[in-house]
Amino acid sequence: MTDQEKFVGFKQKLIEENEEKYGQEIRNKYGDQTVDQANRKLMNMSPEQYEEVARWARSC
Repeated sequence: MTDQEKFVGFKQKLIEENEEKYGQEIRNKYGDQTVDQANRKLMNMSPEQYEEVARWARSC
């Protein structure tokens, strides 16, 4: 398995875990379209983009 394939799997797992824990709540609050758009945005992130967001989140 390549690093790219591992990264795609990692992002997919993040989405699945978030949906399991908070899916109903966030979909009720923000709507399916918004949540689906956010999930697509995460799936389209490069490793560098993901690290930048993670670094920002850790600093908050």
